[in-house]
Amino acid sequence: MIIALIILAVVFIFVGIRDAVSIRYSVNEDYEKNEKVLAQLKNTYGEPSIKVYAPCSSNPANQSLLTDINSYVMVYEPLKKISLKGKIYDFSQITGYSISVNNQIVSSNTRTSTGSMLGRAAVGGALLGGVGAIIGANSAKTTTEYNTKDKTTITIFTNAISDPSVVLDLVLSNKEDIAKIEGILRIITTSEITEEA
Repeated sequence: MIIALIILAVVFIFVGIRDAVSIRYSVNEDYEKNEKVLAQLKNTYGEPSIKVYAPCSSNPANQSLLTDINSYVMVYEPLKKISLKGKIYDFSQITGYSISVNNQIVSSNTRTSTGSMLGRAAVGGALLGGVGAIIGANSAKTTTEYNTKDKTTITIFTNAISDPSVVLDLVLSNKEDIAKIEGILRIITTSEITEEA
């Protein structure tokens, strides 16, 4: 009986060591893959102007979230590019976003061009006079209310038919990182420079 327990303990120890080695190998492999991708991005776009940690529960399984390219929002401001879940988008492709906390939208913005703003002003002015023009011009949805709780999801809308939205279903996120991502998206969706690109 004692010999059987000793053999069983040795087997458990052996399996535990094997699993630990396997996990360590997987982490090293993930790290090396991500380092290659980061090096390619750096060669192509330079250093990111802003890099925000944004790990998502829907990312592919990766043993090392801290080094995973999919776990960062990276902005290449001089080139007007943003990396979301490992894919590069031009600022001009980002058309809006919404932030949901516990499935309730707490913040959103949609890109409005000067032309559409003038169109809304004309319609508002025709219907309600001068005050209507101001209301019409400012009728684009922009909610500035902000709060963080348990489940935060940021949905970014694009004008790419093949990829119309990018969902950041955040895990391990903090208020400061969410605020940074919101600030980046608000600038991209309200800035005139993205329309010139």
